[in-house]
Amino acid sequence: MGTVIVNPQVTTGQISLEMPSKVYGLSKSMFMGRADTLKIYRVLMEFPISMIPEHCTILKATLKIYVQFAGTRILSSFTPYGLQEPWSPLTLNWNNQPSFYSQISGDTLHFGREGFYSFNITKLVSKWYQQEIPNYGLIIKNNEVEKGTLKRIT
Repeated sequence: MGTVIVNPQVTTGQISLEMPSKVYGLSKSMFMGRADTLKIYRVLMEFPISMIPEHCTILKATLKIYVQFAGTRILSSFTPYGLQEPWSPLTLNWNNQPSFYSQISGDTLHFGREGFYSFNITKLVSKWYQQEIPNYGLIIKNNEVEKGTLKRIT
C-alpha cells in the first residue's frame, strides 16, 4: 500500500459583511473572523482532488494555513464547512456567497497567536472523493458573535 501526497492549486476568496457587494478577487492574504459590529470576514477555498488515483482510501486530509496577524490575540475558534454551491473569486461577495453544509465540516481549531495551523478536513475530502457531495470547496468561519476575533491568514 502506497501513500499519495497531493498539494493542489488552491483558489481563494474573501467576503466581508462591511462591504457586502465588494469583490476582493484573487488574494493570498485574507481576513477571517469578526473585528466589530459590521466587520465580519469569511474565507472560501476550492481545490481540485482529481489527481487522487481511483480506488484510494482517504486516511488523512489536512488544510494548512498560516495566521500572520492575530490581532488582540483573543482565542478564536474557526471551522471549515463544505460548500453547497459553486462560486468564482472574480464575482464572489457577501451578497452572493454560496450556502454551506452546517453538519459537514472539518475540525474546529482555536487560534490565539501567529503561526501555522492545520485543519483536519478528512471527512470533507472523503465525501468529495466518494462523490457524496460535489466539490465546491469550503468556507472557513467562526461563530461571528464575539468582537476582536479577526485574524489575517495566508
